[in-house]
Amino acid sequence: MKKGSKHTEETKNKIGEANKLALKGKKLSEEHKRNIGIGNKNQSKETITNRIETRKRNNKIWHSEETKRKIGLANKGRKNPPNVGFKKGQKFTEEHKRKLSLAKIGRKYSKEHRKNMSKASNPNNKGRLKKGHKPWNKGKKYCLGIKHSKESKEKLSKTRKRLIKEGKIKIPSRKEHYNWQGGKSFEPYGLEFNKELREKIKQRDNFTCQLCNDRITESRRIKNNPSKKWLTVHHIDYNKQNNKPENLLTLCHFCNISVNSSREEWTKHFQNINLKRGIT
Repeated sequence: MKKGSKHTEETKNKIGEANKLALKGKKLSEEHKRNIGIGNKNQSKETITNRIETRKRNNKIWHSEETKRKIGLANKGRKNPPNVGFKKGQKFTEEHKRKLSLAKIGRKYSKEHRKNMSKASNPNNKGRLKKGHKPWNKGKKYCLGIKHSKESKEKLSKTRKRLIKEGKIKIPSRKEHYNWQGGKSFEPYGLEFNKELREKIKQRDNFTCQLCNDRITESRRIKNNPSKKWLTVHHIDYNKQNNKPENLLTLCHFCNISVNSSREEWTKHFQNINLKRGIT
């Protein structure tokens, strides 16, 4: 080859392929490797960059849009080979799962990728409605105010009885209930907890529930009570024998039922209310 002459790109590719075949599986000596290194040092950066880019181009097959379309049509409906791509319904072994998990350790995902993964893993998003679709129960409290007909009530009652008989519904006994307090509700009140004391506490609290702040003057015994509420006197420490005025508080019967759970928290809450009002 004459000095200063240049190979065409096609010739360079052929030489490269020939060298690959010639050197395939061949082990180079240390001296040979050193000589290759020295030869590369004498070359300019531009030459080395061009060579790398040429190799990249040769290793990739660039299809035209028309060719891609034809390949897509040819592969349409074709199932994946056994060892290529995603296989629907494939079950991995525990060892395989462990390796996949280890491979993902330290991997950094983009913000958008993390957002998509969060949406996909959220159980509430499964079968989510399309954008703009309004659910029928939006803004409504579940079953609030729904009145069943007499026929509907009978059907529900029969179904419930049948399920109880078949053992599909279990009715827990008193002791099995999560809020069982050992039968405290059956304990008798102290003798001093009489009608006079209860009326005195209600007057002190201005006939107002100290939780919902509703003022109620109707008696429980009045028929057709419009508010459907009546006042009760609550023991703050839940001890029926402790009838001191500072341990008593006026509540409507709805609120009195609601404070039967989390008793320690309610005790502190009502004690603070009485302290703020100066009742000690």
